[in-house]
Amino acid sequence: MFIKSAAVAILVLSSLAQAHVVATESQTVLTNLSSAKAVGGVILSQDTLTDVAVVSLNPEQLNKLSAYGHSVGRCAGFEVLDQTERSAPGIILNQLRQTQMDQMILSPMVSSERQIVFNQTYKNIIDQADANNLKTTIAWLSSYPDRYNKSSNPNVHVNDLKTELNEWLKDAPWKYTIETVAHTSTKQNSLKLTILGSVRPNEVVV
Repeated sequence: MFIKSAAVAILVLSSLAQAHVVATESQTVLTNLSSAKAVGGVILSQDTLTDVAVVSLNPEQLNKLSAYGHSVGRCAGFEVLDQTERSAPGIILNQLRQTQMDQMILSPMVSSERQIVFNQTYKNIIDQADANNLKTTIAWLSSYPDRYNKSSNPNVHVNDLKTELNEWLKDAPWKYTIETVAHTSTKQNSLKLTILGSVRPNEVVV
């Protein structure tokens, strides 16, 4: 089995760190339109088709948005935008709209052609799964007392996972890179694992 596309897995260990920290400054965020209206703020751009909006929020409104997102099962239901994204809010929404339109066009084609068929290759992969290995990995992941981004060492689990990923993938037949991603809003880093595809290496799948 080979990988056709460049698969990029973003391991955001902080799970949107901003969602778990009390906001102290205003931010411009991308969120769904109903949430933006619920907490107030200045809506800079909106798209009713995709139900998303770019909205400027003060700290009180941002904390309300985080609490609202958690109350409906989202953590925390928004993405803080950087300076470049804030300067052109309409472009972001246009890109989201185009993506949704593409999906609407492709979905009938995919659903009509997709059929569930037996594939021995996948069966062989599944048979290689080891319950003990799975339990060991889960126990290791659960051994960290927290993943709090403001702890005394917020990257201990990030660095340990990077080491584990290198160990797990050292014999992999495909090219890959593991990078540490630093952030300006938190001292806690994220990990970016990139697996380069052999047929369409420029196509990105997250």
